[in-house]
Amino acid sequence: MFVSWLGGVPYFRPCELGRVLSDLARLPPGSELVADYHVPPDWQDDHAELYVRAVSEVASDGAEPWRSSFTPDGVAALLAENGFVVVTDHSERDSVPAGFWERRDGLRPGSLMRLVHARRPADG
Repeated sequence: MFVSWLGGVPYFRPCELGRVLSDLARLPPGSELVADYHVPPDWQDDHAELYVRAVSEVASDGAEPWRSSFTPDGVAALLAENGFVVVTDHSERDSVPAGFWERRDGLRPGSLMRLVHARRPADG
């Protein structure tokens, strides 16, 4: 089974994420999860900080506040508590080949989010 959970994690409190992951831990061994998550402010560059300031007010006003952020070690611990092992965890920049960021339109990788790929280990 493969679960893609993109764009949702930041809207959950850590305790709520634990409950969701606990439910996902019932998936069969070998099941995989890919999710993105926000990193704490001290992991963000200046551009991410500006983006957060601009968007968080709108998100909060629209009843979509961001409620969680994690370091890679923190998200790995949360996943491990719920039966998952991290396969990879990448910054936005490192999630695609470097040539994809050679652009003229100003789009560039941010430091607000990371992508994690985790797997339920096979029963031993």
